Amino acid sequence: MGNSLNTKKMMANSLKELMQEMPFSKITIDKIVSNCGFNRQTFYYHFKDIKELFEWLYKFETQQVVGDIRKLSTSNAIDVIMRYLYDNRVMTLSAFRSLGREYIEKFIYETIYDAVHDQVIQKSVYVIIDNDDIEFIANYFTITYVALMVQWLENGMSEEIDSFIHRVGRMMQGAVDAAVQKMRKE
Repeated sequence: MGNSLNTKKMMANSLKELMQEMPFSKITIDKIVSNCGFNRQTFYYHFKDIKELFEWLYKFETQQVVGDIRKLSTSNAIDVIMRYLYDNRVMTLSAFRSLGREYIEKFIYETIYDAVHDQVIQKSVYVIIDNDDIEFIANYFTITYVALMVQWLENGMSEEIDSFIHRVGRMMQGAVDAAVQKMRKE
């Protein structure tokens, strides 16, 4: 198991190195495996294609950085994810341009939804609210965060990270509470 994880990490690091040098769309499996000393069979034993490797890389690294995202407040989860994307901006922007907006949207959505959902549940503990409404609120705010992050990516992550995180936090402060109150059952 440890050996398999090490192999995956080596291939992921190879992909990261290559993404520093060239667009994602120009990277091949042969380049990845030759860069880390493996063969194509080893690659296909672990991943079906480069997109799956990339997905594994993002999930593995964000899990290493974030830990259990459900234990973080929404603002902390957003902060950690945005800083990870920013710290890896060459790779992130390369993937964004090559794989497309939908791919990155899906990744960000899946990464932060649980933290947002848990915050909505926490805010609705003393309020009678339908489960469907809890899901709706969590989806609404997750989509809002995703849209803001995607726009930030489309602008080349040009806005300074601390400023962007601060502005997003100020806009969302108290918004989940207000949404829960608006959806409560009388």
